[in-house]
Amino acid sequence: MLAITPECEVIAEAILASGLIPAKADRDALHIGVATFHRMNLLLTWNIRHIANAHVREDLRVLIASLGYTLPTICTQEELLPA
Repeated sequence: MLAITPECEVIAEAILASGLIPAKADRDALHIGVATFHRMNLLLTWNIRHIANAHVREDLRVLIASLGYTLPTICTQEELLPA
């Protein structure tokens, strides 16, 4: 398990403030913040509405880079496992 640090929360707050993920999905933003802060290579998720959303991923990458971090590769189980 990864710790939820103040830095993780700052990343999550920036995501929510950007409007890329709605305020009601604050746990999703924190999930991204934790994975980002702890420098995970991959963020596996089944959440295609807010996290593994092709329309959101690139904007998230730009936002996270502006904070000085690298967004983990976000993918679903189907994208990760070979056919």
